[in-house]
Amino acid sequence: YGSDENFTDQYKNEAKRVASAIGDTDGYTLYSGTAATVDKVAEAVSNGAVVFFDSHGMTDYENPDNEYDCSTKATNSYLCLTSTSGLTSEDYADGAKYYSDGIWINGATIANHMTKNSPGGILWMAICLGMATDTICLPLREMGVEVVYGYSESVSFDGDYRFERAFWDAMLAGDTVADAIANMKAKWG
Repeated sequence: YGSDENFTDQYKNEAKRVASAIGDTDGYTLYSGTAATVDKVAEAVSNGAVVFFDSHGMTDYENPDNEYDCSTKATNSYLCLTSTSGLTSEDYADGAKYYSDGIWINGATIANHMTKNSPGGILWMAICLGMATDTICLPLREMGVEVVYGYSESVSFDGDYRFERAFWDAMLAGDTVADAIANMKAKWG
């Protein structure tokens, strides 16, 4: 996202650790702020073995009686970007929404911009509400992404720091995704 002082370097550090472990000698590629365009996100998902979304997330629903309920009647989940660069009228027809602070895109928007299927990739969505609906994960799974993980509610990143550390510790030690998830849940609930 690149413009929220509450974000830390946790996911940047994890990306460096994962890149090193899988032998990516160039390290990881970071797209931050306005450099994180829909085309760069789609390219990363198409090419990347592992992609981290470290941003804000939202849905198309906000409960007027409970500001924390953005999921009970949601039909769309969004990744929030600060750049509208590259968006088309088709993207807006598929659910992308323009807001004064940037753009909210769903999985169909990302899939529209992918030039090829993902080579069995893993997407870790450190964004609120990314899994409140299947509108991010389903289109990306249809494009070959093997694993999509994220939150279904609005949360603090602190809890995910523990989850992702346990998950990636297990993965980098050679566990399967299923075993790494089971380990993560056993350790942190």
